Amino acid sequence: MAESTSMPVPAPPFAEIIADPTSADLKNTKFVLMIGSTGNGKSTLGNFLLCPAREHCVFTYGNQTFAGAVANLPLTQEVKMATDLNRTICLMDTPGLNENPKKDLEHMVAIIRCLKAAENLTACILCVKFDSKIDMQYKETIEYYSKLFPGIFETNVILVMTCFGMDPDSIERRKDNGIDVAKIRANTVEAVKKYANIKASPKVFMIDCLPTKSGREGSEKVRSEILQCITKMTSVMLDNLRVFKTARLMATDKQNAAQKEGRISALRGEKQRISKAIEENENCATIANHSIEYCNSCITDMRNELSDLDSNEREFVERMEISNWKPWFGTMEVTFTFNSEFEITYWSRWSNCNCRFIRFEERLYSIHGAVKSYGGLGNRRMNATIDIYTDRRYKNKDRISALWRLLDDRRSELRSATSDKYRYTCNAEEYRNEERKINKEISELYNEVQKLQNCEMSLKEATQRIEEL
Repeated sequence: MAESTSMPVPAPPFAEIIADPTSADLKNTKFVLMIGSTGNGKSTLGNFLLCPAREHCVFTYGNQTFAGAVANLPLTQEVKMATDLNRTICLMDTPGLNENPKKDLEHMVAIIRCLKAAENLTACILCVKFDSKIDMQYKETIEYYSKLFPGIFETNVILVMTCFGMDPDSIERRKDNGIDVAKIRANTVEAVKKYANIKASPKVFMIDCLPTKSGREGSEKVRSEILQCITKMTSVMLDNLRVFKTARLMATDKQNAAQKEGRISALRGEKQRISKAIEENENCATIANHSIEYCNSCITDMRNELSDLDSNEREFVERMEISNWKPWFGTMEVTFTFNSEFEITYWSRWSNCNCRFIRFEERLYSIHGAVKSYGGLGNRRMNATIDIYTDRRYKNKDRISALWRLLDDRRSELRSATSDKYRYTCNAEEYRNEERKINKEISELYNEVQKLQNCEMSLKEATQRIEEL
């Protein structure tokens, strides 16, 4: 007679999904984080720990709290929390790392948010298949979480080796294949200690979460031991949680940091060129400023000299003397002519009692006239003088003309030096503006490099980073 294949009757709830730890009464609940590489049985172990009923753990019934992998394809794509019906423990099922940098970061942000809401963590369960080696993905997973929760990994880590059949056939098969269970267990423990950088050995359990009928009793016994172990552990308060970068994200960031450092190096070379240009222009501006000061000083001196020379103050030019002996009797007339190289603006004359000026004709550059003596027996010496004066500007006209020419030259030099100083100063300021922009870009790039090289981020920084990725 054919076996009945009727669909199973829907079972009652086996566990309770927790969307927000803050909205549920979980004060006395132990929070447990399950981690491991994709396909190592995290979801299957979680279902078995929450409720070992076959209707809950087997995929075909459709009642799994955590969806397990099917045909080696992972179904855990997001962080999921669930408690047993008594709310004794709250398991956090996590996706495997190294899917891609963006997805890994999204998962870690979700984990940190859940743990910040929970405020504490009791245990961290490392899941690894009994018959598989600890590969690079698992190594990076252990290293990552040991940095994230150093306090947990020192005391509250549980290593669960899954897919460890406890039925007689599985035990016999391991013997036939010469599988040394103790050695595999010891090697796995040592690998975990090495990659997690811890001294104490974690508590180790081996279990089959989808046991056959003959192996169910042994698996449920191990399940009870795991739950008792978790119950005895003291929860660790979580303060100042930060998001650590995964190995893949660190590798990506290392490449980006190298590119930005290359850009910084190029900018520093450009900055050196600009600094040299600034120095050259400032030196030229200084030289131009010295020329300006010299020209201004010369102009001031020449103006002062012109102010002194170009005036109508009288300047003595020359004295003409007329001296002669007069006859004892009779008169004598002496004519005179005086030519001056300067324009005559003033004159004065004097004569003794023996003579007098009888003619006097003044011209622009000469004076003509005559002196006549008196008759008689008196003093026979006739003396007369004429003092010639001119304006100071006329006497110094050559010097004044030369000063005006020099003044024009100095003013031209002053205009040229002022223009040069303005040009060099503007050039230096333009280069300084470029230098400021480069300094700003270097500073921004340096901060970006620091962030890229830093292995941890705040929750806010990680969220922003997800948008960038």
